[in-house]
Amino acid sequence: MKIHLHNQGIYMAGKAWEIQRKLKEYSKHYDSVADWIADERAGKKKNNVIPFAAKKSTK
Repeated sequence: MKIHLHNQGIYMAGKAWEIQRKLKEYSKHYDSVADWIADERAGKKKNNVIPFAAKKSTK
């Protein structure tokens, strides 16, 4: 299972049961997904979230 964090939210890739299990696990630590994302962006990493690289503008 992979979890990616990007500017507009999160992307979770894996089997449905893996994603459900991971969300249930995080619900024990956070009240909402927004709280979880805020902690990840603040650098309080408690899991295996992989940040997406910032997109470079091509002009």
